[in-house]
Amino acid sequence: MCDRLCIIFSLKELQALIQLKETGTMIGPNYVELGTKLKPIQTYNASRKSPCPILLSEKHIYDGMPSKSTVLTIMQWGLSPSWEVDDKVKLKYRITHAKKEKLSKIKTFQTLLEKGHRCVLVCEGFYQFISTGNKLNKQAYFIHLQNMFNTRIEREIIRPCYIAALFDTLKQPDGRELYSFTII
Repeated sequence: MCDRLCIIFSLKELQALIQLKETGTMIGPNYVELGTKLKPIQTYNASRKSPCPILLSEKHIYDGMPSKSTVLTIMQWGLSPSWEVDDKVKLKYRITHAKKEKLSKIKTFQTLLEKGHRCVLVCEGFYQFISTGNKLNKQAYFIHLQNMFNTRIEREIIRPCYIAALFDTLKQPDGRELYSFTII
């Protein structure tokens, strides 16, 4: 499981790097700002509750309107299920990872899968911490795709990682919606 994320791409860089095949042509996804207006961050050390770039089907944003378009948006890492009720908006129930083996066994995940609440996290890579024998010391390993070297423009091109995720929307007391996700 990934413990920390590396998100160094700006939204414009992501739109240029991500090419979607729609209607026979390759285009970058449009950026759509969601209800809570989370601001994108660029960091080598994104943790839980961090806003992260997500690819999402447009139909989830515009109330089930049939659409084949994919958009780029920002969601908070750590799933806050729509059934959670908390009048202080101090979200206690956060699911950062959903194990593949448990997707069909846990009601929260079953509901999200039935609703089709799938999305894709986009990042440069993630960190996995491995114990070194001593319980207090852990070694961080950076997991990422191999970068490509483009000889035509003579520079290294960083390739984004695409990680499967599930998302949900929590209605907050002030009426805004919090979009959050969990990594599969």
